Amino acid sequence: MVTVRPVTAIVGLLLAVFVIAIGIWAIRYQSQMFPKDFDRTGWNPERGHASWLRTKFTWLSGGRG
Repeated sequence: MVTVRPVTAIVGLLLAVFVIAIGIWAIRYQSQMFPKDFDRTGWNPERGHASWLRTKFTWLSGGRG
């Protein structure tokens, strides 16, 4: 049987909690930036022109495409 030192276990648990918290924060932040059914004035989406993946990379890079 392999045992884990308490310090290693605590660091691992803290890292796991940190990763989950960052994920929840990112989802909430994205929902605030782009609320569902929100019509941005001055921005007309061209359906079929840009894919979902391209718009996400544009958003992540700070551009507006």
